[in-house]
Amino acid sequence: MTRAALALLAIATAAACGDGAPAGAHTAIDSAGVRVVTSTAPSWGPDAGWRVDTVPELEVGSGARAGDPLLIGVEAVRRLADGQLLVATTDDQVLRWIDRDGAVVRTAGGAGEGPGEYRGLSVLGFIGDSLLTWDGRLGRVTVVAPDGAPARQFRLGDPDSANATRYGFAPSAVLDGDRLLLAGVRGAATNERSGLRRDTIPLATASTTGEVGPVFARVPGTESVVASTADFVAVTERPFGATTAVAAADGAAYVSVGDVDEVRRYDPATGLTAIYRLDRPRRLISPAEIERQGRRRGAQAGQLPDRVDVAITSALLSAGIPTAYPAHDRLLVDATGAIWLREDIGAERALEEARSWTILAPTGEWLGRVVTPVRFEVHQVTRDRVVGVQRTADDVEVVRVLRLRR
Repeated sequence: MTRAALALLAIATAAACGDGAPAGAHTAIDSAGVRVVTSTAPSWGPDAGWRVDTVPELEVGSGARAGDPLLIGVEAVRRLADGQLLVATTDDQVLRWIDRDGAVVRTAGGAGEGPGEYRGLSVLGFIGDSLLTWDGRLGRVTVVAPDGAPARQFRLGDPDSANATRYGFAPSAVLDGDRLLLAGVRGAATNERSGLRRDTIPLATASTTGEVGPVFARVPGTESVVASTADFVAVTERPFGATTAVAAADGAAYVSVGDVDEVRRYDPATGLTAIYRLDRPRRLISPAEIERQGRRRGAQAGQLPDRVDVAITSALLSAGIPTAYPAHDRLLVDATGAIWLREDIGAERALEEARSWTILAPTGEWLGRVVTPVRFEVHQVTRDRVVGVQRTADDVEVVRVLRLRR
């Protein structure tokens, strides 16, 4: 066992967990204008709830048909109102529109720095029939017309001094018909203190011309581990660290910070409006899984130069290992307003097990659980479909559309 694995395993400790509560139990109160909904058990019975089909109704990228595109680095998949798919891939920085039969009917983008080209493509969403994309490397938003042509581009303006962040803002989603949701960018510099790092992340909005509005919330960011010396800095994920997830729906921002079992809803105009809490036992991490994680991280660090290996291992040790999983590592809001929270099971188990999602009603009550297939990454949930990317045993990326039975 590597040094990092032994050390990470050595700091694991036990924790206690409590009992459940009667099915469907929840309370709701208003406190200082904030709606607080606390659930102690799901309302769905053991034989009720939603189900996701395992056999896809559409599959793209498997090579099963002539002309089936090879998809590498799928950044986003969206099912459009007409049943077509929009797929963005970072390997070639290309947007593809795919029809109901799986055929590519239009492409846009490509690698470069000219109009409509990208170095770091990501999809923000739609305003009307126009697609908004973000290039994190070039720092610009591109508005793409329905025919795939770049309609215009803009950059985010400078926030006022009260809203300034050390590493700036980046858009994460379309908030509503004329605004983007912004989140502060994380970063680190040489000679900073090594060890556990969790920055406070400001949330703000921007217009579709790039004007940055005031900060309406500040939330804990994703936990990371910083290894910093005079001549290099490395930022890595904390093993079993809390992940902050942000989503936008109906003009509001939804935030989960991972280390507490709740979702917070923010209105950019008025701030915090609701908290949806789940009062349930924490899921404990087994020593065997901590050992597996330690082996993996130790092997990774062992491939680096000795001084880097020592710095990263030391930083990981100083950060420590949690004894319980974070509550969630993904947050989605579906087309009906239901909130989907993916339960965090750690990096090792995530490659081997089906994923469980805790489902909340639009009003915050705990409904139950939905399970998605092993190695299937959900990108979108509509009223009756789950859209995402399936990784095969050979690590091939296949876009799949699965039927959702509500």
